[in-house]
Amino acid sequence: MRILLCNPYFAPAWGYGGPTRLLYELASCLRGRGHDVKVLTSNTADGLHTYDTGSCLVDGIPTVRLPIVNQWLAFRKKKFLAWNFRTQLTRLLPETDVVQLCGARDMFAVVGSKTCIKERKPYVLAAYGALMPNFQGWKAVATPTFDSVFTRAVVRNAASCFAQTNHEKHLYRSFGANEDRIFDMPLGCNGKRFDSLPARGLFRERIGLSGRHRLIVSVGRIHSNKGLDILVRAFARLHR
Repeated sequence: MRILLCNPYFAPAWGYGGPTRLLYELASCLRGRGHDVKVLTSNTADGLHTYDTGSCLVDGIPTVRLPIVNQWLAFRKKKFLAWNFRTQLTRLLPETDVVQLCGARDMFAVVGSKTCIKERKPYVLAAYGALMPNFQGWKAVATPTFDSVFTRAVVRNAASCFAQTNHEKHLYRSFGANEDRIFDMPLGCNGKRFDSLPARGLFRERIGLSGRHRLIVSVGRIHSNKGLDILVRAFARLHR
């Protein structure tokens, strides 16, 4: 099958969190199963620098990077504006069987869905948490309007919606997706990386802890979205 993965960021832009790693692993595994996989993304990177634009190979994965309008808006505000995305997507669609759009409230998802519909090409949607309603300030006012005009159509017209959790399945339904088009697709990882583990206790030894110390481990990036500040305050109260 010829699969096109569309997302505003791609490896090695690991600073954008889990979706970057997930899409990289997904593309690698699908190619390993014999599928023709390509990635259409922007040239946004970690921090305030960007990658070269144009076609390239990322560990053997054919990737097309489009110029981002403003890297600061992309990395700090998650506003991914690539002016020629529609043109490049239209160019790649004739050699594509299905498109996977990621996220839901960004240019790639909105313009991507409209372009696929216009060109009569099926697309599947993986929101990766983008449908969460926890907005504050002006976003709490603007987001419902944006959703009614754009996001609902992105979800409703998808051939399939991939959900990580039961809660995300509920969110898909609330945006108009039919139950028979919602499928479980939990976050995955390459298990081969854990075939050979380091010696037990090595991490404790490196950071100067003995076996009697208790550890709370968080697997993820250090970001306010992850709620680590709540954990720190809870530990302070527990210590008192």
